[in-house]
Amino acid sequence: MDREPQIQVFRIAHSDGSYIEVSNLGARWLSWVVPDGNGKYSDILLGYPTVLDYLQDDCYMGAIVGRFANRIGGATFSLEDHEYTLEKNDGANTNHGGYSGFHSKIWKGSYEGNKIVFRLSSAHLEGGYPGNVEVTVSYSFTSDGMVSIDFDGVSDRLTVLNLTNHAYFNLAGKGDILQHRVTIPSSYILETNAEFIPSGGILPVEATEFDFRYGKNIGKDIEKQTQQLEWNRGYNHCYVFSLYDERKMKWTASVYEPKSRRKLDVFTTYPGVLFYSSGYLSSQIVGKQGYKYTPMCGFCLETQYFPDFPNHSEFPQGVVFPEKPYHHTTLYKLSVV
Repeated sequence: MDREPQIQVFRIAHSDGSYIEVSNLGARWLSWVVPDGNGKYSDILLGYPTVLDYLQDDCYMGAIVGRFANRIGGATFSLEDHEYTLEKNDGANTNHGGYSGFHSKIWKGSYEGNKIVFRLSSAHLEGGYPGNVEVTVSYSFTSDGMVSIDFDGVSDRLTVLNLTNHAYFNLAGKGDILQHRVTIPSSYILETNAEFIPSGGILPVEATEFDFRYGKNIGKDIEKQTQQLEWNRGYNHCYVFSLYDERKMKWTASVYEPKSRRKLDVFTTYPGVLFYSSGYLSSQIVGKQGYKYTPMCGFCLETQYFPDFPNHSEFPQGVVFPEKPYHHTTLYKLSVV
């Protein structure tokens, strides 16, 4: 008789006292404990007091999101003239893989060399998506403060994949993020409607509240931006780095927190990054050390293909088939400056 899969926590630690923890529940990144400019250690990831609390999580805290990160409009898309109907978990749309998403699965996890490796099988038409898919996600943590996440997938037929990690960062360890200084070296964002479904338009950020090219505090323009878009709560937008899937490693963001002097740099092979300032978190969420997670207390940098790309042939396409496996890498480098 097969045993019920067990929830596990894995850790990579270094002699300087820093460490990361991840779990096979959603292949989640649970914690990243690092020193600040005064040598004081704190956890810079939002999350819950115990790993079992993540069973009730609906904010995707630290989770690997799939099969499809972010939204697909109308919860449908077509491949080879066949229309696939997905689970509607966001109004008329699907978001973050639907109810059958990878964030809710218990993966197979193990230490393999200097990495923690998670594997998951997803059956043909699970969540409505075609193809029997095998996914592997690997975490590594080097002594120089670099966390690397590798995303790999294979399928026995044509399908789409869009995997990301949904970690919420707060470089101060607690409090709001309004004084975090963000640099995103992208000149364009995707145009979306009130349901965050792309129209297909690519908008310049110049002279708008979305311009982070030269660095500014998250809170500088957030009220103006929210007032202009009454349906929005802060930033929840995809920044464009490539209209072609070149799969080259590129710098996509830098975030600096002045009190702790921690600096986070993000690099990825993906063509976009979704910058989310946690405007939809609820004060009902009780997190680590009993903190209540209110809006704007964490930020996400979700490296990914563009939302709704199966319905936009002009977007880079994360298509997978037997002769074309899926592979992307995202690097997070933490330093004190």
